[in-house]
Amino acid sequence: MAAKPQLSCELEMTILSRVATKIGRYLELDKVLETTLEEVLPAIGVKSGCIYLLDENTGIMTMKAHVGLTENFVSAKKTISAGDGCAGTAVVTKEMFAPTKGEHRFVCKEAKKFLGMDCLAAVPIIAQKKVL
Repeated sequence: MAAKPQLSCELEMTILSRVATKIGRYLELDKVLETTLEEVLPAIGVKSGCIYLLDENTGIMTMKAHVGLTENFVSAKKTISAGDGCAGTAVVTKEMFAPTKGEHRFVCKEAKKFLGMDCLAAVPIIAQKKVL
C-alpha cells in the first residue's frame, strides 16, 4: 500500500480548528460536508474531491458533497460499494489510500475516463471507531 503523506501536527490542528469554526455555524449536514471540503482540499494542495457517507447496513457509499469533479464522475460514482476504488478501499481499511504504481491499474482504471487524471487518493472520516 502507498505511503501516507505526513502533515505536521500544527497544520492538522490549524485545519481542524478552521473546519470546526466554520461548521459550528451550520446545522445542515450537506453544508458541513461542503465546508469541510472547502477547507481541507486547499490545505492538502488538492483541487477536487468528494465526501461519501457509508450506509453500514448495505455497504453502499453515497456521495454527499463534491468540489471540482466532472459531471460524468459525479453521475457515474454517486454511489459505490465499500471496497470499490480508492474511496471504497479507504473505508474497508479505515486508512488513507493512495495507490502505488502496482495497484494503480487495478484501483484507478476509471479515473482517467471520468476525471481526466491518472489517479485518486481517499481518506476515510472516522468517528468513534466507525467510518462515516
